Amino acid sequence: MNTVSLSFIKTERHYGPLVIVSILALFNTACVNMKPVEKTTTEPAARETTAPVTVVDARPAPQLKPASPAPSAEDRYEQAKKALMAGNFSDAVRMYRELDVADQDEEKAAQARIELAYAYYRFGDSTSSIAVAERFIRRYPDHPNLDYVYYLRALANFRIAKQGVSDPSAENLPAEAALAIRDFEALTQRFPNSKYSKDATDRIVELKTAMARQDLDIAKTLLGKGRAAEAGLRASDVSRLTDDAGLRQQAKTLLDMAYRQLGLLVTPKKAPAVQEVRLHDETWIMAQKPSDLTLQLLGTSNQKALRRFIHNAELKGDMAFFETSVSGHPWFTLIYGRYTDRDAAERESAHVQDLAPAVKPWIRAMSEVQKQVTGIVVGRERMANPAALNEAVTSGNPAEPPHGDPSEPVMPPADGQGPEAQTHE
Repeated sequence: MNTVSLSFIKTERHYGPLVIVSILALFNTACVNMKPVEKTTTEPAARETTAPVTVVDARPAPQLKPASPAPSAEDRYEQAKKALMAGNFSDAVRMYRELDVADQDEEKAAQARIELAYAYYRFGDSTSSIAVAERFIRRYPDHPNLDYVYYLRALANFRIAKQGVSDPSAENLPAEAALAIRDFEALTQRFPNSKYSKDATDRIVELKTAMARQDLDIAKTLLGKGRAAEAGLRASDVSRLTDDAGLRQQAKTLLDMAYRQLGLLVTPKKAPAVQEVRLHDETWIMAQKPSDLTLQLLGTSNQKALRRFIHNAELKGDMAFFETSVSGHPWFTLIYGRYTDRDAAERESAHVQDLAPAVKPWIRAMSEVQKQVTGIVVGRERMANPAALNEAVTSGNPAEPPHGDPSEPVMPPADGQGPEAQTHE
């Protein structure tokens, strides 16, 4: 406190409190503005250029995990097959295409190609399925599951053909229809004992019937457009494709209409002579006297050929046919007449040869024929009886399992195994 401030306090005592406050404020301001005294250093200038000390991190370096090995060809194949079995057909196609079959042994590579063709089919890419199947057939002509590949290629063509024959605006049958029939027939001819031959035969009939229906639709459209000649050709094709009586009658009506439009006269066919043939079945055979004789005229696997012979033969009297099996295929036997003595049978045999020189009748005892028919009937009853089926299973001769839904192909056969009978949904 200086002298000026004290004299001010002494002379002006009534301002004392105000002055005290002012002094305290000045003191606080002085304290705030005070700076610490800087310590002078006597260190040499060279010390200021010393490099900074490096701080070392004492923590251990993180350990890097070793890279996972690339999956083997076997692992990638199993992943593709897992996707196929799960129904993920788009993933299965991609995985099979990425699979380098060169890394597989030949047996596994062949199996992968079969499964790729199947995956393409289930994915809806029938064209790619056909291409893979055709390459497989060329590469593995002796593969044990080649019948399955023929079947799969036929199914892919069949699917495309069915889409084409259902098109009402088409004026031509799809080319795939003929290809599907070709493939199914190749299967049945090359592999008559294949599990897929029966379904192939059924699909040929189904496809030809669909083609006949489309031919009728096309013929009707062409007639409406005044193109009678083309319509007649379409109608005439129906009898070549199907034995369905209704479709053949429609085709005949359309053919007559086409001829009328063309101004052509249709010469009616001569009505066949009335035949006095009485055609019987196994019941009639079993009702005959075992001591009688009969003539066996022919045996054939083609039931249509047998009926054609019956229709065209100028024979009168009793005929009967029964069905047996030869090498797993149906076989139809036709017998004619019943005779009490051998002389009568021989005379009729000579008469039959005069009417049909190609036929060589065989005189048989009715008892022999009845014995053969009895064995057939007993076999059918066993298969129709559940107890008999159980007996067949326990004896090691089970009945053939059903193929399941024929709308989809079965799964590809497993490695080294025959074709499976179940379908994969």
